[in-house]
Amino acid sequence: MQSLDEIKTQLEMIMKGIAKQFGSNCEVVLHDHKKGLHKSIIAIENGQVTGRKVGDPSTNIGFAISRSKDQADAQYGYISKLPNGKILRSTSVYFKNDEGKVIGALCINLDISQIYHIKDSVNYLTTDDNSNIEENFSTNVSEILDSLIEQYAINNNADYNNMNKVQMLKFLKFLDEHGAFLIRNSSSKICKLLKISKYTLYAYLKEITPQE
Repeated sequence: MQSLDEIKTQLEMIMKGIAKQFGSNCEVVLHDHKKGLHKSIIAIENGQVTGRKVGDPSTNIGFAISRSKDQADAQYGYISKLPNGKILRSTSVYFKNDEGKVIGALCINLDISQIYHIKDSVNYLTTDDNSNIEENFSTNVSEILDSLIEQYAINNNADYNNMNKVQMLKFLKFLDEHGAFLIRNSSSKICKLLKISKYTLYAYLKEITPQE
C-alpha cells in the first residue's frame, strides 16, 4: 500500500467526517508506526476525550500488535476504561505494508460513559465484543510499561522482590508479547525491578524467544 504520508490528507478528511458525525465525545486518531511508537500520533480529532495530541505515543495495544507475529486486520467494539472513570467503546483498523506488517492504525474512541449504565436500552452501542482487552491511553510512554508491570502483578499475584528464574521467564514472556521491550529504557527499568544484570536479562529473553 501507499505510505500513510501519501494518503494522510484523505484520511484526515475521513477522520473529520467521523468526528462530526458522532460529536465531541468521539475521538479519532491516526497512528503512523514508522514515526516511532513513542510519537506515533500524526493526526487527531477531539483529543480531549483521552487528553492526547499529535506527537503522543501509541497505546499498549499498539506496542503489542507491533510485536505480534500474527497481526490482526482490526479490533472492533472493545471497551476500555480510563483512570478518570471515562468508559470508551473503541475500534482500531490497521494499515499493513506489502509484507503484511502493521505500519499504522486508524482508531475511533467513543466516550459512552453517560450511556454505559443504561446499556440494556442502547445495547447496540455498548456491546463489548472484546471484554478482556485493556488499553492504556497515555501521553507518557513510560506509563505503558508501568501499567503492564502493575497488570501482571495483580493478575498473577507476583512479588517482584522474590521471583525465581521460572517466574521471571514467565513475566518476561508476558512483557515481550505485549511489546514492552519496544519502549525506550524498558530493559534498564526491568533489570532494576528484578535486581538482575542486563546480561542476565538478555540471556533470559533469548531463552523465551522462539528460534526461527
